[in-house]
Parts: sequence; C-alpha cells; structure tokens
Amino acid sequence: MGIHEISIGNVYISPILIYTLLALPITYGAIRLMSYFKLSRFVWHEMLFIIALYIIIFSLITLLSPF
Repeated sequence: MGIHEISIGNVYISPILIYTLLALPITYGAIRLMSYFKLSRFVWHEMLFIIALYIIIFSLITLLSPF
C-alpha cells in the first residue's frame, strides 16, 4: 500500500495535491461554522488554530483516502 500517482489525461498528479485542495474548502467551512456559532471567542490564537485545524483535516483525508 502507499500513495500512488493519479493519471489525468496522461499527466501524473500526486494525491497530496488533491488532498490539499480538498482540505482547503473543508477548513474554510469549519471556520465559517465556528464564527456562525460564535465559538471562535474560545480560541486564544486564531491563526495557529486555523493552521492546526487544516493539518488535522488534511491528515484525516489522507488517512481515509483509498489511494
């Protein structure tokens, strides 16, 4: 098992790029939900929290992916 390239039109693309692009809107949506429910007031350093949230979402996508 491992990470294998995906061929799109005879161009090999790393799955890490796809996971990165997939994690961005999910993170953005989570941040929007947090601000809607006013949960961001419990966060001490907002940018560190956003980066950590992105890394967690990216890691979950990577672990759960079938590639």
